Amino acid sequence: MKRLSRRGNGFTLIELLVVIAIIAMLMAVLIPVLHKARTNARRVYCGNNIKNQILYQKMYATENDGKFHPHDDHSPEYVRSNGNHNSLYDAMVRYIEDLDALLCPIQRDLARKSNQGYMRDLEWYVASGYGGWDSVKPEEGQDPANILSGYLWFANYTYFGQEPDYVFSISGEEVNNTIHWPKNDMQATSRTPMVAHRISNAPGAHFWDLSHGGDALRMSTEFEVFSRSTDNPTGNGDGSVKYTMRTAMKARAKIPPGVYYY
Repeated sequence: MKRLSRRGNGFTLIELLVVIAIIAMLMAVLIPVLHKARTNARRVYCGNNIKNQILYQKMYATENDGKFHPHDDHSPEYVRSNGNHNSLYDAMVRYIEDLDALLCPIQRDLARKSNQGYMRDLEWYVASGYGGWDSVKPEEGQDPANILSGYLWFANYTYFGQEPDYVFSISGEEVNNTIHWPKNDMQATSRTPMVAHRISNAPGAHFWDLSHGGDALRMSTEFEVFSRSTDNPTGNGDGSVKYTMRTAMKARAKIPPGVYYY
């Protein structure tokens, strides 16, 4: 009589190990692809934010003889300095329909990882008294003297009346940038930058790297050595957005807070 072997419904150990190995290989392939897709989606979201911010500034210019609001602040991401109520904030906030358009989703991650802190949820979250675009709430008695944006707004910017320099020397390199930040809508073209993330150095102090892939404050001023940025989106005067890769970024303008790269 033939002896029959009976096998249960379960998997053998070898079969389980094979399945686990296949899943591990699939995850190793899929995770980088999914991460890249997520990053690209956030980059597109940031680009749409920038387009909206350019639109807001153009709406203001339409009602003010084509001129962008004078932006006299400590640096281009400030929208109010020293309690000034003729600030960019006070002039522009009524045009802004969606405050989320003022936050980069990639910068939100940077804020969570950074010890220095940056724009995370439309407010400056270190204990320094700074606020974001949604921080002025008169009904609650909040009226910060200094308000920061998550983006640099270049249009009609001066350092308290001092114009940016576009011809200067940095690290032995001579810079002569013929494309200046626009003062009015007539000057805003497909080549003139209006909005970007901050990548800058402050000679003798520190280096800010707050674009996509950056890692906030670095205690050096050497762009080539310390920048971790992968790309910096720049919104131009015609509403277009250009993503400048790190290898193509250059020093473009110099103001007292430092030299700005995009």
